[in-house]
Amino acid sequence: MAITKLSITGNTTSVGISSTPIVVSLGNTAQATTVTPSGNITATNAQTALEQLDTVKAQASGGTLTNPSISGNVSVTGNASITGDITASSLNLGDTNLTEYVVGTWTPQINLGVTLTNDYARVVRIGDICHIFFKFTNMDLTAMTGSGTDELVISGLPYSSLVDGIGFCKRIDWTNFAVGTHFRLSVEPSTATIKIAHGDGYNNLTKDDINNTFSDAHLIGVITYQVA
Repeated sequence: MAITKLSITGNTTSVGISSTPIVVSLGNTAQATTVTPSGNITATNAQTALEQLDTVKAQASGGTLTNPSISGNVSVTGNASITGDITASSLNLGDTNLTEYVVGTWTPQINLGVTLTNDYARVVRIGDICHIFFKFTNMDLTAMTGSGTDELVISGLPYSSLVDGIGFCKRIDWTNFAVGTHFRLSVEPSTATIKIAHGDGYNNLTKDDINNTFSDAHLIGVITYQVA
């Protein structure tokens, strides 16, 4: 490794010089208080300083660093290829900081004494926007409880909503409404629950609106909302 402009201040106890080529050998006990190469070096031992010089060279030439630990901001210009996990409190993507990114599952519950099979319940959160996907099958509506005006509520969402969320039902075939009726999903502010609105208004589905002869109903939907 060639070293240029190496400045050492402080005491050295072992310096050997040979000829053709000229080699400067710094013993392990050589002490240095300041080492200034082309890069940032912090060392009080000259041998350690030379090892750190090698690290600077690897950084400059595209070499390999094993298990580097970096504190503070990292700025990358050009392409970066990283194998393994990156752990950070936030990622600055040039506009704002991304502090939340979650891909996972959630556990749904439903009221009115309705039981179901949870085939699929997924969540994707990017920043403060939450995307919910679900598929419920084997919904048994034959033993519903509650009064006729009680609304059907799906709970268990992983995050409460800041404002009204909006979503759509892909399949719902167990109501007393005419075929072709539009159904929408909603998440009310400050809650982590989904309700089903029907028709052209915003009336939520109640027990009286449900055909209670179904024991294998399906409910498939997707909804997006802003996390509180």
